[in-house]
Amino acid sequence: MEFINKEIEECHNEYTRLLKVWHTAQENEERNATIFNRKKLQKECEVAAAAFKNYSRQVYAKAVYEAYSVIKPTLIDVYTGKECSWDSVFKPSFAELRTLDLSILVALVENGGGYKFK
Repeated sequence: MEFINKEIEECHNEYTRLLKVWHTAQENEERNATIFNRKKLQKECEVAAAAFKNYSRQVYAKAVYEAYSVIKPTLIDVYTGKECSWDSVFKPSFAELRTLDLSILVALVENGGGYKFK
């Protein structure tokens, strides 16, 4: 995978690490929960999920926005195949973005969303 800068690469690595932590907590809860430890394992899973979501929506999404909003690359809507301008997809400031927009930003780099780079 090629990254536009070192910060995006570091964000990708931390995103991947936090996702693994969350999945491990989910698996641990599913496999090992008993009447005695269920709440503790659920809490661990919730904490891991919150850490992952917070990081991806705030740190990673912001890094992607700051790197790409300067160059405003053309995007492709993967469902229609149509080209879209950066400005038609994202607001002019990071503070104005919705939660869905934050997910789209991360997905652009992770290759898993409704848009991709041209």
